[in-house]
Amino acid sequence: HLNDNRLRIFDVHAFDCLENLTSLLLTDNEFRSLDGRVLQNLTNLNYIYFSWFHLCRAAMHVRVCEPHGDGISSTYHLLDNPILRGSVWVMASIAIVGNLLVLLGRYLYKTRSNVEHSLYLRHLAASDFLMGIYLAIIACADINFRGEYIVYEEFWRHSALCAFSGFLSTFSCQSSTLLLTLVTYDRLMSVMNPLQTRDSGRKRMVVRLLVLWSISFVLAAAPLFPFDYFGRHFYGTNGVCLSLHIHDPYAKGWEYSAVLFICINTFSLVFILISYVRMLQAIRDSGSGMRSTISGRESVVATRFAIIITTDCACWLPIIVVKLAALSGGCSISPALYAWLAVLVLPVNSALNPILYTLTTAVFKQQLRRYLLAVPTCSFIMGERLNHTQLACESAMSTSLGHFSSNKSNSERKRYSQRRLSYV
Repeated sequence: HLNDNRLRIFDVHAFDCLENLTSLLLTDNEFRSLDGRVLQNLTNLNYIYFSWFHLCRAAMHVRVCEPHGDGISSTYHLLDNPILRGSVWVMASIAIVGNLLVLLGRYLYKTRSNVEHSLYLRHLAASDFLMGIYLAIIACADINFRGEYIVYEEFWRHSALCAFSGFLSTFSCQSSTLLLTLVTYDRLMSVMNPLQTRDSGRKRMVVRLLVLWSISFVLAAAPLFPFDYFGRHFYGTNGVCLSLHIHDPYAKGWEYSAVLFICINTFSLVFILISYVRMLQAIRDSGSGMRSTISGRESVVATRFAIIITTDCACWLPIIVVKLAALSGGCSISPALYAWLAVLVLPVNSALNPILYTLTTAVFKQQLRRYLLAVPTCSFIMGERLNHTQLACESAMSTSLGHFSSNKSNSERKRYSQRRLSYV
């Protein structure tokens, strides 16, 4: 039993005189790598126990080597859970296809109104697209190493492709977080001051985006430089090349990881939550006393805001809580939970942002309706539906306008409220 002895390195001849050894316990020590020659003379060794499963590569001849995995990877597979493997492909496909649709749609159908907001959403789609590329790389690596991952485990974690994947993941996460904050700020200003002419100067927008992308790039690229603070392979501490570091919360560069996943995410989440509450309150105040059409749109907006806030919380809050719990050391984090957080929860915003901010908006639906009307087989069906919808809307609008035609102030409030609703 050599557990908990703060062992950092072994001489290659350390066990030469112990040929009859059958069991070896090496858990809770400080070494993170082991030369295969150290154990090669232990021909009768049947059981060996490490703190890290990747050390089993030095004991391939031993019948039982534990642990078998770290929750994400095992000695056989990079992604050990079959459901996790399928989920990675699904999330990668949604993130890539969804964000490509947003980029193509907003490039082909440029709007003259709300140019700044549309530009921000295009950059958000580009950021989330990078997360889809990261997931696709991990999914392909899993297929490539399937069944014999332990043989290539160290090669993969220390490879340039793993470092690039970690960079992509961090770059996408940080730029997406900052862009969501910027999009929320833009919406807040539009809703709080709907009648104010906004300066949509291209120079100001470009400067904002340049600063945001530069900050994200520097944060993601810093661990790639040969700084002793980050160690040799900061992104290579796990098979999915993430800098989350829940399994070893106080590894080299842990303060950097905490700033990324706790401080920045918490600030953005609180800001977004407060901003949407203020926007909803402003819309309700401006539409108080009005009937059907405005109040109905308020309900739609309220539902939309609730979904946006819920998805942001579903993505960021579990990561913040688990990261804090890991740093506190007060509770043990399940390896399975870490796997789902790293591979499924972290990228959820990248998959849902295209749906929330573009694919379900009124403008996109209108453009899609126009496209379908241009197709001969769809024009008749869509035309019939539009006629019924148009008649219903005109009837409701005429009733609403008739109710408010005698009151000029109510008319102004309605216009004010409609301007606010148009931004969201």
